Order: sequence, then C-alpha cells, then structure tokens
Amino acid sequence: MTMLVLFNPTGWRSGTDLRAENATWEKTFEHTEFEPQHVKVMQNMNVLYECLDARDDFAAQRRAAGETFAFGFMSNSHEDGGSADCAEAQEDKNTESDMAQLLSESGCEIGKHTMKIRTEMAHITNMMSTTRTSGKNNTGVALTSADAASLPYSNTSKTAVEWKALLDCAKRDEIARREGYVRTERKSRIDVVATGFVSVRAKETPVRVITQADWDRLIRHGLDTSRGPQDSRVQILHEVADTFSLNEEQLRAFEIAAMHLIHHSSEPLRMYLGGMGGTGKSRVVSSLTYYLVCCGEEYRFAVLGPTGSSASLIDGATYHSVLGFGHQSIDNSHASISALEKVRGRFSRVDLVFIDEVSMVSCSDLYRISSQLTKAFSNPEQSFGGKSVLLAGDFGQLPPAGGGQTPLYSDSVNAWSSAQKPHEQRNAIGKALWHSFTTVVILKQNMRQTGVSDEDNAFQTALSNMRYKCCTKEDIALLNRRVVPRANVDEILNTPRFRDVSIITARNSHRDAINKLKQQQYADTHGKCLHHFYSLDTWAKTPESSSVRATQRRNDRTFDPVRSTNSIDPAIQNALWNLAPSLTEHHAGILSLCVGMPVLLKSNEATELCVTNGAEAEVYGWNSSTLPSGKTVLDTLFVKLLKPPRAVQLEGLPVNVCTNCACKCRIACTMQTDDVVKISREQVTVLPNFAMTDFASQGRTRPTTYAPKFCRNHQSLYTVFSRSASLQGTVILEGFDEGKLRGGASSALRREFRELDILDDITCRRSKGMLPEGIVGGDRAELIRSYERVFRSEIASNSVRSFNTSHDPFKIFTDHVRGSVIMCDFGQHFQSFVWQ
Repeated sequence: MTMLVLFNPTGWRSGTDLRAENATWEKTFEHTEFEPQHVKVMQNMNVLYECLDARDDFAAQRRAAGETFAFGFMSNSHEDGGSADCAEAQEDKNTESDMAQLLSESGCEIGKHTMKIRTEMAHITNMMSTTRTSGKNNTGVALTSADAASLPYSNTSKTAVEWKALLDCAKRDEIARREGYVRTERKSRIDVVATGFVSVRAKETPVRVITQADWDRLIRHGLDTSRGPQDSRVQILHEVADTFSLNEEQLRAFEIAAMHLIHHSSEPLRMYLGGMGGTGKSRVVSSLTYYLVCCGEEYRFAVLGPTGSSASLIDGATYHSVLGFGHQSIDNSHASISALEKVRGRFSRVDLVFIDEVSMVSCSDLYRISSQLTKAFSNPEQSFGGKSVLLAGDFGQLPPAGGGQTPLYSDSVNAWSSAQKPHEQRNAIGKALWHSFTTVVILKQNMRQTGVSDEDNAFQTALSNMRYKCCTKEDIALLNRRVVPRANVDEILNTPRFRDVSIITARNSHRDAINKLKQQQYADTHGKCLHHFYSLDTWAKTPESSSVRATQRRNDRTFDPVRSTNSIDPAIQNALWNLAPSLTEHHAGILSLCVGMPVLLKSNEATELCVTNGAEAEVYGWNSSTLPSGKTVLDTLFVKLLKPPRAVQLEGLPVNVCTNCACKCRIACTMQTDDVVKISREQVTVLPNFAMTDFASQGRTRPTTYAPKFCRNHQSLYTVFSRSASLQGTVILEGFDEGKLRGGASSALRREFRELDILDDITCRRSKGMLPEGIVGGDRAELIRSYERVFRSEIASNSVRSFNTSHDPFKIFTDHVRGSVIMCDFGQHFQSFVWQ
C-alpha cells in the first residue's frame, strides 16, 4: 500500500483510485506497472531496511563476536595438552566424560553471561593493547642481567600448616590484647603517634599553665575544673588535639566522643560523623584510638567496617566476622549460643563501637548489627545492646553492594511502609535505628585535595558539585582536560608516576583484563621472571539437603556431572584453570607472580593483623612445590603489606611481612556455556593489583588512573574521582558519561544531606552552649520539627545547594519513619516493634 501511495503512475485522490473494491493490496501492487526510476528507488529502500535489520540484530553480532574470542581467561601457552578453546552447549550432557568431550571439540556456543564478560574484557584489552612493553625499566634503559637475577625470598623452616598456625596464634594474641586481657608494650597503632606520650602519662605535675582556649574547653564540656587541668586524662586530651592538628569540626567530633568516654556516660551515644571524601574522618578515629592507647584503655573502642577493604585502612575488622554473621545468615534469628557468647566476650569491655563507610551499610545491616548485640547482652530495652555507636561515612559515595539492599537514606522505607514481609520489617527497624542518631558532625574542610593552584581549587569545586550531581559546564571541561586520548595511553601509563598504580574501574571483568595485560608487562619492565602457580581442584561433594525441594533448587542452579570419583578430568581442569577470577568467585586458577609485584589480598586471614580482604601488598617471596605433572603449586606466599595502619611483625619474618597460605574452599565456577559447577579449590587467595573496582578503592588516597566509562551512577564517579589528591594526579581513560554528573541527585539523597546539615547545626550550637531551650527531641523527626519552630524565619542549610527549598522548605521529613523500637522477642521469629 505504501508503494502504491508514493509511486502510483496514474495518481490518486481517494482509496478507490489505488485499489478496486474486490481486489487486495498485494494483487494490485503486482499488476501495477511502475516507472523504471520508481522501481529502482523501491529496490534501494528494501536494501536499506535489510541493512538496518542487520545493524540492529545484536544477538547475531554477539554470536559472531563469540566465535573470535578464545575460550577462558588465560592463554593455553601454559598447558601441555588438551584443548579448552570452546564448548558446545548441549542439554543432554550428564556425565563428566560428556562434559570433557564437549570441551575438547571445536565449534561452540557461548552463554550470554560469559559473552558479556568476554566482550567487556575485549573492550578494555583493545584500549590498553598499546601499553605492552618489553625489557625496559622506568627510565627506558635496558635492564642488566644482575637486575633479572634476583631470587624470591623463601623460608622453609615451617610448613604451610605451621605458618598458618603461627598467624592464628598471633591473631588470638591481638584479640586478647584488644580486649584488655593482655598488657604488652608495643609500637602504637598510628604512625603519627610515636611522639612522646609516655612522658605525658608519667607527669604528675600538680600545677599546669593553660590557655584561655583550654579553660573554655573544660568549662564547655562540664568537667570538674577543680581537678580538670591537672587530670592526666585531660592533659592527654589536649595533647592529642595538638598532635593531630585537628580543625574545628574534627575537634568537635573528637571532644564529643572523648568526653563521653571520660565520663563513662550511662546514656549511649548515637553519633554520625560525615563529610565529603578527604575531609579527615579517619583522622578523628585515629585520634580517638590514640587517646585510648595513651590511657591504656584501647579495649573500650571497637573499629569495624562493612568490607575488608574499608577495615584494612583503619586497622579494624568487618562487622560480619566480629559479630559472627554467617554467609547464609539474613536475620540471625538462628544465631547459636556459642556465637552469641563470642560476641559477648568480644564486646564485654567495649564502650564505643565505630563503624566506617556507613553509606555501604543497608537498613537491614544496621538492624542485624543492633539485633546481634542486643541478643548477646540480653538487653531488649536498648538498641545495640546499650553500646554507644559512632557511624562515619559519606552518603555521596557508593551505596550498599548487592541487589535488593536499601540505603539508610532511601525513601522506599517510610512511615507508611506496610512491613508485611520479614525483609521489610528489617528495613523498617533499621531505618528507625538510623534516625535515632541525632548527634551529627559534618566535616567541611577538605584535607585530601589540598593543592594551592587554581586548577586544584577548581578540582575541589568540581568534586563538591559532583557529590550532589550538579556539575557545571566548567567542571565538565576541567575533567575532560584530564582525559587521555587512546594514542597517548601508552606514554602516560608507562611513566613512573602511573605505571604500577592500580587503575580504578567499575567492573570485575575490566579488572581481570587489566591484570592479565600488565602482569607480564611488570615482569618485563622490572627484569623479573614471571612464575605460574596452579590451583588444586576437585569436584565438591554434594551437600545433603533436608528436603526434595531444596535439592531441586540446587540442581536448577548448578550442574553436577555424574562421576566415579571427585578427581577432575584434565580437559575440564584446563577449562577451569583458564577461567577469569570474576567467574570463579575471585579465586584464581592460575596465579602469575614475581617478586615485588603488587597484589590485593582477597580473604580475611587475620583482620586484627591487617591481613584482610582488600589490603594492598607486594610479593616478598614464596614456598612452592612441584606436582608429578610438572605444574607448580603455591604452599605459602609471603607478602609485604603496603602502608598498613600499624606495624605488624610475625616471629621469624621482617616487619610488615605476613604469610598467606593456600586454603581449600568451595566455590562456584561459571563455565563457557553459563553452566555453574561447584568445585573445591586450594589456592592462595590473592590477585594482582594492577586494577581495582570502585568498591575496593573507597577510602584510599593515591595518584590515580581511572577508567570510569562504565561507572553505574554519580556516586560511583564521585568515589572514583575523589581518590586523587590533586588534578595532576588524575588520569582518565576513555572519558566518562557527562549525563551521570548532571540533573541533581535523588530527592531522598538531597533530603538526607539537608537534614544532616540541620542536625550538624544543632550539635554545633549545643557544644557551644548556644542551643535554645525549645530544641529538643528523642529522634530525628522531633528534633528537626523543634528546630523548625524556633528558626522558621531563618532556617539555614545553605551548604546543600542542590536541594530546592523555593516552595515549602519545611516539609522535608513528613514521610519519615518516626518512633522508638522496642525489642521484645529473641526466639526464631522477628522482633516485634511499636511505632510511637
């Protein structure tokens, strides 16, 4: 019909001119004689549509691209025999021999997930393929044979089991010391604190000259001035403030927490320490730790984090390990008595619990933390078991990891939530607990980007705008100036400043591709020999299920081939070795290492000794053995921790050198056809550290190279860009999505910033003794409402520029969860709660 309308040779004025009443459009078209030029146009139009169909057939493009990718992650140059290049997905493969035969055949079908991973890896490989160098050091001079002849450190005085036992023993000693049961003289946990506090503790001077500021500080915080100036604890407090050079906001936060500890207040402290990245939140924690170390009461302070990476930066532990959260535990209603006894023992002498990176703590996580402490101390009348809690972090940074996690600022949990399902109840209680934190200190002075140049000042402004997702054209132009063209990637990444620095990216597949490219480059550049260490794999034993339905669900998720033994066929083993770490739960099948190579620890071996998931280190040496097949396996890897929060020394090893022994664990591996198989893998849990994800980078300061093109949102971009201390230390590969930095943050996030700013103003006025009597409240809603009544005509919060207050600036908390949570049941059911 369309062709007849456009090219009818006789023209038309109505539909009957085009087609007779008893004819069809197809017959009419076939019997119509068009002009030759019109026929040519119609033929070209058909070709055009066919081209568009081919262009938009993404499934066909993925299939075609899959045929050009080699199977797996590692090349087969390390294998003696057997081809694992591809596999043919068949629905009827049931036995191990069938699977091995498929892996040895050519012509394969690749699963969607594997294809996605390979496409992402190929993209980053093509971008960085020009960075491969050979035999050159950082000055461009060829290496000598002496440089290449360095041998790795090896200590065979102990077996892997004995090294593991030594690490566990040191871990137990550290736990006992932290709990205050072992008094040992040792170096301080913080580098800056090695400055004469022993003399301060030994002083017994009855008279001391104090300044007016010291006197005002004593009066403001209600100390007994008849004993305050000469009290050793007060002297230490002043010395800590001077030693750490705390600014006004940092000093306020430190004094609030320190005074709470000095007075042994019975009323639990609920405090939040906020501020954008680099404002010195960790420094406040260091000053508190230092104060308690000097007082001999370090056991009163517990430092926790949501991830191993965040815990490793503050000399703490993950709250999952300390509180006994199992991998399958959701509500902890089935926590064993022994687990609760361990928690009670660890926190029996703790008065203040610090949790860092609160932006990554979900509502359900906060509920779980409070629930576990409440159960451990059998104190249902108070949240967190009656312990004081200090939360720190920046909600402008990354939200909780994993799907289905609800951030503390989310507006999906409010006063009108039905809370009919268990996870909704956990989120509701967690949100109510978060709103009980009414003591707020926001740090505003940036201590990381401290450059004095105009560019650095503009960089600070861009980061501040990025936090609220309101970057200007000038901010975008400034960042675009640091984007490196693909032709210059080789030159930039091979400079001494950036060559061995981890590239921050958003995806594990990009991390794997960069590590694969740069590990050989590192060995060539530094004249080292790259050693390949293989894992020991066996089929995992099938766990017994309590029900038929559980067995069916497990079979739907995983492929468990029929086999005679748990030994893996060589063809399947080669395929498993060649899988990328992102497909094997970050347990590498083949570790390619050399002395001095930067690595990232991937397991919590001993969080108390800074040997934790996410800690950065470099290879110091290893003990290895050779299998009958000629493959080399790692028994013990010696790593030197890089910039740990405190010095660590194990018996018989240099300072900061720790052991990482091969351990056996059950993992899920995603094969080429997207089949998931369960194996038991024995391998040292480290990965090369030439790239890290945005989650692993949070909290670190470094000269940074970014690949932010695939960052998920403005919070990811802000986390990535704020790692660098200066604009000149920022290198951006491939550009970034400008749309993710404009348009304003979500209403829930902007409201959270505004309310925290109001609570910060209330806390500031209270600490200065200038808070009007009418501002009172037991939770956030009551406190802000009273603040509104007093300061309605001059309500501030101008620092939160992206919040639009032009219409009704006071109705910003009407949908919040308000009330007190009453825990009343510790059985296997969820604690009931009452809204007031």
